[in-house]
Amino acid sequence: MPGDGAHVVWPLVLGPNRGRYFLLSGQLLDARTALEYGAVNEVLAQADVLPRARELARGIAEKPHLVRRYARLTLVERIRRVMQESLPYGLVAEAFAFTDQAPTEGTMKRD
Repeated sequence: MPGDGAHVVWPLVLGPNRGRYFLLSGQLLDARTALEYGAVNEVLAQADVLPRARELARGIAEKPHLVRRYARLTLVERIRRVMQESLPYGLVAEAFAFTDQAPTEGTMKRD
């Protein structure tokens, strides 16, 4: 049950139709497909991941403090707003799905 925020994030990352398909079908994304779908921007060999992350972090850190701060606020605003709006529904749906699968007194084994 994709109710823990995945129902918000994946349709934003993959697009609405592909995101819903991904969540409902249980599709797995390999690195090549994730790159093709735009879920990741780069695919690297494991040995290259940390050096590339440090390179990106240095580039961001070189920007003025207020540019970094307000860019982040601007870039996460939509996600924050959609999460605030949709996360409670997903959590309730997740709870209902769980209770539908939870054992009841009549189905529990007794030792």
